[in-house]
Amino acid sequence: MSVVESLRWNGHDIKLAEETLRVFEANLQVMRDHRQLIMRTIDGPKG
Repeated sequence: MSVVESLRWNGHDIKLAEETLRVFEANLQVMRDHRQLIMRTIDGPKG
């Protein structure tokens, strides 16, 4: 059972937890995109 499901099961308001997870997921995607940019820069131009 996830933490959010556990909170819900125990009667807690999970709105903030869900919003926080969405922000974390968006930040993770930004970091992944940035990592890809760094990797492309390290690899240099192809050709």
